[in-house]
Amino acid sequence: MGNRRICLQAGNIEIPENTDLDSVKVVIGTSKDWSSHKAGCYFSDDILSKHQMERSDVPNYSELEFQQCLEYVISNQATRVIYERGYTLKGIVFADADIERIAYNAYVTLLKYKIDTFISHNTPHQLIYHIFGLVAKFLKISTFSIRDSAMMWRVALERDLIWGKRVRLNYTSQNSHLDLSDVDDFIKSKTQSYDKAVTEFEGAMLNRYKSKGYPDKLIWKDFITDWKAKGIARAAKSALYKRQVSNSFLLNSVLKSDSRINHDNYALFYLHYQPERTTLPEGGIYNQQILAIRSLRRYLPSEMSIVLKEHPATFRHRLNSKYRNAEFYHQLGAIENTFLINDLKNDFDLLDKAKFISSIKGTVLIEGAIRGKCGVYFGNPSYKGLPGSFHINSLPNIDSFLSLCEEDSERIKIEAREYLIDQYTITVASEVVGPEKFSNEKEYWNSSKLLLRFILHNEDCLA
Repeated sequence: MGNRRICLQAGNIEIPENTDLDSVKVVIGTSKDWSSHKAGCYFSDDILSKHQMERSDVPNYSELEFQQCLEYVISNQATRVIYERGYTLKGIVFADADIERIAYNAYVTLLKYKIDTFISHNTPHQLIYHIFGLVAKFLKISTFSIRDSAMMWRVALERDLIWGKRVRLNYTSQNSHLDLSDVDDFIKSKTQSYDKAVTEFEGAMLNRYKSKGYPDKLIWKDFITDWKAKGIARAAKSALYKRQVSNSFLLNSVLKSDSRINHDNYALFYLHYQPERTTLPEGGIYNQQILAIRSLRRYLPSEMSIVLKEHPATFRHRLNSKYRNAEFYHQLGAIENTFLINDLKNDFDLLDKAKFISSIKGTVLIEGAIRGKCGVYFGNPSYKGLPGSFHINSLPNIDSFLSLCEEDSERIKIEAREYLIDQYTITVASEVVGPEKFSNEKEYWNSSKLLLRFILHNEDCLA
């Protein structure tokens, strides 16, 4: 029986089988599987966001402390940005009132149940969970998050919620799926053609974008889908907007062969699909990717080109006007010696010829390291410590960095394998997945459920 009093942000993690749950006093999240949990209380998102809880049975409640806590939550850089993403229809005018209600409920809940440990199933990127995590930190409650690792079919435990340090789990003795040949299979897949390197999930998504006439043909397909689901008026409005944005993309992009690109001297920047937690909140201040590109432009010599690669899923069904609009592409097109490529098919040709690659925190930097490329990232990636990769704020001077890019390719390949083996031994995977089988989101939850069971049976790892 555990001695901790845990608040769990469960997300879609189902209750692990044959697990002692006495330590779990509060569960918040979307999985109603936990509503039958007997050891503690389950709170749905609706309760936490729309209703104010009673504090009559919370003797250690302090109004002064709560006001200080509220100021801490509101002053957090990501709070309002996350609010704007999730509460678009209400408008920013209601932000403080909505944030205050959730912060109050979090403060009362964590005090009432005497919580000493907060565990999130991933980096909190929805407003309720983000605020719960901040209130827990304000109250000096130990916080942990279950996160993806450098190998996407395995998950890791990190201390803190966003900028934390990875916990070195002693999982080896219990791991029935610990086979280091997986690492070499993974590396092999990333050194072949791109079609063989992508996972089944990525491959199925990318096949949708290979048809001629992209993105216009895709917009037409989505119009038909929207018409059937939402009616012709909403479908037409959505299609016209996507057409406007895609026209700006085409207007401000160039062919890979464009003579203005310095093909012997360029950096390759991979844009993220947005909105996703990979940029908000895990990108920090660089959740707006233009800031990252401008920062990289200032670091590089003027004669070195930057080639921008748009994410192939950008023009899919859920195009979001706050992250991709005509002005976004216009501003990219205005950056000196920086070129958006008019090609949404991914391949390794651009990567292999680049001096180095860059992204907010995309896994393409792992593929690059395996192929001997240096990388620059801007957020909080799952591969901190990856050989040859640097956060933008820890880069050496430009001459030293470019020398590393030219001279250290073989060393990076060797050390990348050593790094992946090390990460493999301290992370967890479901028995049914492997490098080429991470085909859908369910497998991530299976691995997360196994890790949660391990944590609850081995609470020493939370010390």
